[in-house]
Amino acid sequence: LSSYDFGLAGGWLININAGATNTVIQNSNFLVGSNENVPIFAAAGSGNLTVLDDTFNGGGGTTDVVWTIVGYNGSGVFTSEYNSFLNIPDDAIDFGPGTMTDIVKYNLVQKIGTSPTSHPDFVQWDQSNSNNSVIAFNTVTSGEEGIQLAAQDGSILTNTLIENNVVVAPPLVNGLPPMGFVIALQQVPGSNANGVVNTIN
Repeated sequence: LSSYDFGLAGGWLININAGATNTVIQNSNFLVGSNENVPIFAAAGSGNLTVLDDTFNGGGGTTDVVWTIVGYNGSGVFTSEYNSFLNIPDDAIDFGPGTMTDIVKYNLVQKIGTSPTSHPDFVQWDQSNSNNSVIAFNTVTSGEEGIQLAAQDGSILTNTLIENNVVVAPPLVNGLPPMGFVIALQQVPGSNANGVVNTIN
């Protein structure tokens, strides 16, 4: 799919069903509007999704109905490169159950967490088995953490490389930092994060 405007008529969505593989979504525009759709969701049983050079505008929503902009429950290789994530109610990219390698590079993340009850993350893993993933050359200017590598709900995150990202912490709000950590490495009981390499240039 290339060069589509998915921001019309209240905001459209792309559902990638089980059995669909090697999907590429590029050079397109997404706007979360009155339909409150998660713009891209890949179901379990799908595989190898590439999201390239797209613009995602979350519409500055104030509810958690749109919990993420891109949700990936597939397997294989997920790639997000050269995308802009703007005015996002909650998370930008969420990874769910599946065995995957996640390549997240050259993205701009600006003003996520417009919902007051959100816990906004650029990337989040939940029940995921992620191997040899790379988070690199992204620019992040908001979020609960700039970049969070958190093994949650039984996730296994192995040999993740985090390098050459630019994270700009926003100004204090009522004397408190809205971004708790520039980079956070977290492991929830029952989960496993190992072999993480973090370099900042």
